[in-house]
Amino acid sequence: MKATITELWQTGTQIITFDNDEFNSPSSIADLKKCENVLIGKYDKEIRATEILIDNNLVMVAFKKVEHPSGGGKLYVCEIMYC
Repeated sequence: MKATITELWQTGTQIITFDNDEFNSPSSIADLKKCENVLIGKYDKEIRATEILIDNNLVMVAFKKVEHPSGGGKLYVCEIMYC
C-alpha cells in the first residue's frame, strides 16, 4: 500500500489517501506506518501535528473531522498542515 497526497473535493485542502483513492484515507499514524513509502517523524505538541516523509515530501499532518460538502455526514481525514 502506498500513501499519496491528494486534494480534498477541489477545496485546496491537501490530504493523504491510500493509492490515490479519496475514499480510503488513513485514520491513524498506525495506518500510515503500514505504507511502503512513508517514514514517521516526531509529534509536535504545540501544533498537534506529526512530521512524516512521503516519497520525497516532508509534511506535517493532523487528523481532522470534516463535514461532507453534500451534508452527508462527517469524515475523518489526514490533513496536511504545511509542507
